[in-house]
Amino acid sequence: MSSSARPGRIDTIPEDVITYCGGFCGTCARCSQYTAFREAASVLAELTEGHGFHHWMPGSIKEFDYDEFRKGLGFFASPDSWLVCRNACKGGNGGPPFCVRDCCEQHNVDICFECKEFPCEKTEPFEGIVERAQEYRTLGRAEWLRRQVEKAHQGFESHTGKYYRVSISDTPPEP
Repeated sequence: MSSSARPGRIDTIPEDVITYCGGFCGTCARCSQYTAFREAASVLAELTEGHGFHHWMPGSIKEFDYDEFRKGLGFFASPDSWLVCRNACKGGNGGPPFCVRDCCEQHNVDICFECKEFPCEKTEPFEGIVERAQEYRTLGRAEWLRRQVEKAHQGFESHTGKYYRVSISDTPPEP
């Protein structure tokens, strides 16, 4: 197996992956274009199989269900899993129960912090939204978006605030 994951590959028009609450889908592990999460699950599955855990763990370790663990890794590794989001926010196919989509549409804004009433009680559940709004307003939409795309290309995951890279190769890394 030889692969090098590109965690934040962005193949769509970046405007399409800005959420109503001011997030950027390209830096979310659930985004269909963010591959590090799925690649990590795939690598872990390969390593457990390579070590033969599937032969001896199910009968030897009673407090750990290896078969269910392996099934879970398969679920997380699958690009066809329901877990993988395909533009649900702007596509209108979901979002958390406290989603601001309807409010943004009523106020005719693309991002809630473009609204003259921002911040309001509807934005309270969103951690970090005031900080994102300040950054957006300071940088302007184009520069803010450019930085989000750059972070995605670097493997940034917005929920953890960390950068991820998964790399697999049949040859040693170059010094």
